[in-house]
Amino acid sequence: MEKKAEDYLDDEFNVEGHKYHPTDKQQWIAKAIVSLVRSVKGKPLSAPEKDELWRNVTTRWESERPNAGSVLGRRYRLWGSAAAVIIVAAGLLLFRYYEDHSDERLLNHARRLHGAGAATDGAPLLTFDQDATISLANASSIRIVGDTVETTDENGLTIRNTIQTRGDYASMTVPYGQRTTIELPDGTRVTLNAGSVLSFPHRFPENKREVSLIGEGFFEVAHQPDRPFYVYSENMQVKVLGTSFNVSAYSDDEEAGAYLVEGKIELTPMGAVRFKPRILEKGTVATFNKRQGQLDVNLNSLENHAAWTQKRLVIRSATLASILRKLERFYNVEITLAQHRALGADRFSGVLDLQRPLQAILRDILNVEASEIKQKGRRITIK
Repeated sequence: MEKKAEDYLDDEFNVEGHKYHPTDKQQWIAKAIVSLVRSVKGKPLSAPEKDELWRNVTTRWESERPNAGSVLGRRYRLWGSAAAVIIVAAGLLLFRYYEDHSDERLLNHARRLHGAGAATDGAPLLTFDQDATISLANASSIRIVGDTVETTDENGLTIRNTIQTRGDYASMTVPYGQRTTIELPDGTRVTLNAGSVLSFPHRFPENKREVSLIGEGFFEVAHQPDRPFYVYSENMQVKVLGTSFNVSAYSDDEEAGAYLVEGKIELTPMGAVRFKPRILEKGTVATFNKRQGQLDVNLNSLENHAAWTQKRLVIRSATLASILRKLERFYNVEITLAQHRALGADRFSGVLDLQRPLQAILRDILNVEASEIKQKGRRITIK
């Protein structure tokens, strides 16, 4: 049985080197579309995408079919139409794909840098689609204005760098042991905790503002009712019009969460996560337990989960393992417990003053003597 062109959309083809015989026109069109779309999208088409592509192809093909003229003229017009069909149909699909998958692209941008270890050591970095990187070792504040990055050091000296990149996104990476505040192109200020990556477009479109976060950030969103602000993380999406809130989304933490200081935000699940969307009001905290897949909302929370911006760590029913991970990120160290010191299932609540020396904090929470704590460089061993 002769294949129809839409059948070829299921095959894995590369159009290079194929001879464009008129009798093979349906096969060639299908191959060309698959090759073009896969070269940009990077993965096979889904069934709905194949259907949409083929509807565009057939509609355009019928509208361009010649009614008169020589066989040769009709043949050239036919193949000219085929080229136009490929460009228009694939272009429409790809435009819709990128509009609908901006959250995935932003998260992938952050994942690449976080996975490469950029957030574990060194100086804070501002990276532009791997085309250019600005080191922010001495910057006390960072501001993006149009095509310019303004950095100001502790002495008030401002340096301006012009952005020269062909890419669409930028990422702010904060290593362990440091914090950084950046002002985005719309005027939103984000304070990033240690070991965090924030990805965002060079310029926000007119209808919305989107960023992705791996780690933890405190957001003071510029009020623009006509352009909602979205924060994408691995487990949840935060939608807001203008407010102050904290998002914690470290990939190695047991929980992810959001704490609202002012205004209102809406939480919806991301990826494979499932929970009922919730609206948070001032003073509430939402915590998502990754193991249980459950979202808990506390409507009467008096705890300030953004206290880390003032170098305080609020602990609410946290395991010892999770507390040590947070301390490792904040102080940029590696903590190892002796085998006989089992972590156990005990949970702790309270507030830690992160302006104190780390060893003093460890003595308090582990109930150990100073002689039992040994430090060599960034490695701390508790005997």
